[in-house]
Amino acid sequence: MKSTEIAEEIAKAPMSIEDKLSWHLALFNRSIPQSMIPVLKEAIEIVNAGGDMEQHVDLPEDVLYKDGTTASVGVLMENFKLHYYTFPKEVGGE
Repeated sequence: MKSTEIAEEIAKAPMSIEDKLSWHLALFNRSIPQSMIPVLKEAIEIVNAGGDMEQHVDLPEDVLYKDGTTASVGVLMENFKLHYYTFPKEVGGE
């Protein structure tokens, strides 16, 4: 099974979004701290509410993006392959 197929199955699983994101991070990048889960959840919620992909969200204290403490929703969606969790599918979705 390909990682994209596994990611789709994780997204459909009957688990909390936090648990799904934990599995998702383990699948794609094991070095991402669990402290990113609330940030990624926030990015997904913004997209699903029709929010601005350029909106910046605060990163956890232990994470920097390009030496900054925020990242745009679009960057998070793209870098963490979060399109599996958006409705309708966004950024690289189907």
